Amino acid sequence: MIIITHGLLAFPLLLVIWALDTFLLVVFLRLLLARLKGPGLARYCSLLAPLTDPPCAAVQCWLAARLRTPTPTWLPWAILVGGLLTIQQILVRIVISLG
Repeated sequence: MIIITHGLLAFPLLLVIWALDTFLLVVFLRLLLARLKGPGLARYCSLLAPLTDPPCAAVQCWLAARLRTPTPTWLPWAILVGGLLTIQQILVRIVISLG
């Protein structure tokens, strides 16, 4: 029996790419809901905060230890989203090269 693993090698990478896309969508929704004003939107924003804020807080702590100066509040979000987009594009290139 011959098992062709060509597609199987790319499957775990596709799952990681899907997870990154989902997290980026949740981050985008959280930031969008934080900017919009409305009575019910703050509740949804606070529901998404436990999913998105811990990675951002970790980046903020890392920046505080490295820079030892106050950083703007947008900088950890920019580093987090930029890094995730870069990792996602690298994984997409790897999957395309496998396939």
